[in-house]
Amino acid sequence: MISEIGKFVPAVIFASSLAVTQYLWNMEKESVVQDITHQLDSQLLDIAYPIQSKIQAYEQVLYGIHGLFDSSYTITRQEFNSYIKSLRIKENFPEIP
Repeated sequence: MISEIGKFVPAVIFASSLAVTQYLWNMEKESVVQDITHQLDSQLLDIAYPIQSKIQAYEQVLYGIHGLFDSSYTITRQEFNSYIKSLRIKENFPEIP
């Protein structure tokens, strides 16, 4: 009877080893996926921030121009040019070419 149980011991050890290996493999795979996800998220933020900054600069200038036109019934070309010069876009909004 002991000899029959002894026949199953190697199979149980083998199956247990496979189960532990599979578990550790899955844990490592999950860890690698999380690392890659964090790296990609970081790279995405590095790319998105300058774009967002430029869009916000454009938006601020457009809000100012909108306010200029809302403040008066008519705006002459000279008044508009004067307003644009007063913004000093190259100094205050370097994001705008």
